[in-house]
Amino acid sequence: MPSKVLVSGIAVLASLVAAGCDQVTQGQTDFQALEWATYTSPDKHVSFDYPTSLKLTVRPRQVESDPHLALFMVSPDESLGLTLMLRISSEPLPGYCADMMASCLDANTTAITKCEPISLGGGLGFRQEFRSGSGWLTNEFVAVALEAQPAYVHFTCDYKVQNKQQLQPICERIVESLRLQSP
Repeated sequence: MPSKVLVSGIAVLASLVAAGCDQVTQGQTDFQALEWATYTSPDKHVSFDYPTSLKLTVRPRQVESDPHLALFMVSPDESLGLTLMLRISSEPLPGYCADMMASCLDANTTAITKCEPISLGGGLGFRQEFRSGSGWLTNEFVAVALEAQPAYVHFTCDYKVQNKQQLQPICERIVESLRLQSP
C-alpha cells in the first residue's frame, strides 16, 4: 500500500509540473528592496536607511507621555516592517533601554538571541532578536534600544520567517544604518 501512495504522489507531482505548477508560491514575497533612501526625523535626532517602497505612517503625539516620534513602515506585501519610537528628555532616563527590550516579550513572543550591549550609530544600548506568532504568521524581528542624550530610541525591524533568506539581510541593513545625532 505505501508504494501505491508513493506512485500516486509522484504522478500528481508530475502532472502539476507538466501543468506549469512547478514553483512553490506560498511564503514567497513580491517585495524587493531595489531603491533606498534615508529617513531623518523632523528634529534631526535620528535617521536610518530604508527601501523606498516601504509605506510610512507617523502616529501623531496626543498626550505628553507619548513618544516625541512614533512611526512605522511596511512593505507593500507586508512581509517586512519597522517601528521607531523616539523620546527626547533633558533628564536622564535610567533603565529606558533595558525596559524597552523587556517590553518585546509577551505570551506570543520569545527571544531567539541573548540581549547584548551595543554601540550603534552614536548611541549605546542593547540589541536582541525575537520570534512572534506561529505557522505562516510567524515573524522574526530585531529590536534595538539606544540612548544618546537627549535622544532615546526603540527600533524594531521584522520579517516573515518563511522569507528569512531574502528579508533578513534587508532588515539587518536597515538596523545597522540607525544613527542618533545631536542637532
